[in-house]
Amino acid sequence: MERKPCPTSPQTPPNGEMDEQNMARKRKNRARQARCNRTQHRRDEWQWYQSTYQDIERHRLAVEAVYEHRLWDEEVEQHRQDRDAIRASASCNLELEFMEVVGHRVFITPYANVYALVEEMATIENPTIDQQ
Repeated sequence: MERKPCPTSPQTPPNGEMDEQNMARKRKNRARQARCNRTQHRRDEWQWYQSTYQDIERHRLAVEAVYEHRLWDEEVEQHRQDRDAIRASASCNLELEFMEVVGHRVFITPYANVYALVEEMATIENPTIDQQ
């Protein structure tokens, strides 16, 4: 920011000015210049504070974004592990035709399951009520 000079009374005394008036005018000019300097210093401090605060806020947001991204990655990885564990527990035999679930052969399509059940029932000569 460009620094503007503070308006002061002229440095050369006007004609007919006494020493006391000259001294009073100089004191007044020094006081006015001191006020201008303090005001400019406060402006500079405020701009520095705002820029520093913005830098800190940007850094905080960046750290928060990294943390959120890491949490998201961990959640995705946990979801993948859970999905793989469910798949692994559901099937013991991964042949294309069937899966074995809890000791029973389960075919991929419902029709194949019904067909396998009918074939199995046909091989039993005298099925009990439980088998039927």
